[in-house]
Amino acid sequence: SFLCSGSEGTVEPTAGAGVVDSQGRLVGTLLDLLAIMHRELREVVEAKEFVNPQLTSKLVRCLALNAGRAALLGPCGVPGWASALPTTHRFLFPLEARREWWAYLSFGALRGLY
Repeated sequence: SFLCSGSEGTVEPTAGAGVVDSQGRLVGTLLDLLAIMHRELREVVEAKEFVNPQLTSKLVRCLALNAGRAALLGPCGVPGWASALPTTHRFLFPLEARREWWAYLSFGALRGLY
């Protein structure tokens, strides 16, 4: 699982610099560009066009994979990108995935997913 692991290829949020991948490349500017496009083209492009099914799948999979760890560690068992992106770039995820994410972080892993 590319974005779920703590090894090579993870994407973690950094303070003030956006999101930097494991090779040190700035990814935050692309996310900021998507956010601007979403805000400015709201009347022209449907919101569902911005939903990213691959990213949604990875988010749901990470929540499920981390359920056992998070039962012991709490929300800190979730990768940084999985706690940051649904908050800062909500338009990338459908409502159902954001609802699962919210329940996972609010009520705990086992109660939120089942």
